[in-house]
Amino acid sequence: MVAIASAAALFVALLGWLSLARGAWPATVLAIVLVLAGIAWLVLPLVIGRPGRSASSLRMFIIIGLAARLALLPSPPLYEDDYVRYLWDGGVTAAGLNPYVRTPASILNDIHPLFPQMPGAARPASPEAALGAQSNGVLERVSYPSVTTIYPPLAQLGFAAAHLIWPWSLLAWKVIGLAAEALTLWLLIGGLRAAQRSPDWAMLYWLCPLVIKDFANGAHMDVLLMPALAGLIWAMLAGRLRMAAVLIGVAAALKFWPLLLVPGLAWRATRWPERVALAALALASAALLLAPQLLALDPASSGLSAYAESWVRNSLAFPAIQAMITALAIGGDPALLTRLLVVAIVSGLALRWGVRSAYAPPIATIAAWRNTVLALLLLSPTGYSWYATWLVPLLVFAPEAAAMLLVAFIGAYYARFADSAGWGAALAPRIGFVPAWAAVVVTLLRQRIANARG
Repeated sequence: MVAIASAAALFVALLGWLSLARGAWPATVLAIVLVLAGIAWLVLPLVIGRPGRSASSLRMFIIIGLAARLALLPSPPLYEDDYVRYLWDGGVTAAGLNPYVRTPASILNDIHPLFPQMPGAARPASPEAALGAQSNGVLERVSYPSVTTIYPPLAQLGFAAAHLIWPWSLLAWKVIGLAAEALTLWLLIGGLRAAQRSPDWAMLYWLCPLVIKDFANGAHMDVLLMPALAGLIWAMLAGRLRMAAVLIGVAAALKFWPLLLVPGLAWRATRWPERVALAALALASAALLLAPQLLALDPASSGLSAYAESWVRNSLAFPAIQAMITALAIGGDPALLTRLLVVAIVSGLALRWGVRSAYAPPIATIAAWRNTVLALLLLSPTGYSWYATWLVPLLVFAPEAAAMLLVAFIGAYYARFADSAGWGAALAPRIGFVPAWAAVVVTLLRQRIANARG
């Protein structure tokens, strides 16, 4: 217990110190700190899995994790600026405006016209322009101002809630995130009790260095996804499949990828009509909640379209697959073909693993979901470190080597900010993804050998 508390205090102190540093060198230190902390986190199952732990030890674990988060709330996000878009979206949504209609660049043009107006033809002020003029510089600092927001409707409600607490405040948004994490912890403990497992396993989430850094410091909106995933897991374990289907829709209205979990849930039902009904309920819930974003989609200015069509960051496998497709010269756009191939592979694996887990205990479905998310992260064109937090609620119930290695090492992502020559961007995905890929290969080889001996 003392060792865990000391490690958490050292981790927080280092992050606080780095958040005040300037220049490129702190990025290297940050990547090293996160990887070392991730390696220490790999040992945590050996600690929390010991028999005879008391309720008081769980309370102490919770206090340690909460203290780490509270200490990081005032810290400036390290090498992150996504939160600026959250603050702007929150202001737009709280004002009753549609965040999917206007780009920040077009609103800035309302405030600072690019061309002088003809006499007597002054440009009318838009509501968005009036809001931007009051935003304390938030509008001017939004990244990728030429596209509309990519964040789905339920995320917008979270941003708006922070704005209502304290307009244009990063701290208010972090408080919303902390509330979401507290709810996540409660739901994870409830799910563990439903599965008749020790609630201590929730500490695999609560004490995860990547989770603490990317939410309490980095302020990433993926924190809103965590309670939806935890609630989904609990509902599925409790046999409340309809509620679980609705929660998949809720999760998809925060991030699109949870729709990949539909096959695993649908096949928990024993009859085809029930399976179809569960899949339809999940898809209808997602469609209803995503409607405001999808109905306003404009391919010319949509951030969602730009992200889906061209975004490639910190990926190991995707560039290699694209290079192979390019070398084959099979025609068409290699980038598009690679994306379609990845979608087909991950969707096929989600279906296969979901069907195979149908007649096994519910934990098998969680393992199928974990494998699906792992495959998505390993093959995705975008490998941001905070995406790996999607795995952690699933690892609480179904720990596995490759997934845990990805969570432990993906903090190397921040090395890409360490230089202008490009070595950090080249090294980061290798450190972050190779251990997980190695574990996947070893697991597959062991399965092949076991089947051959069979």
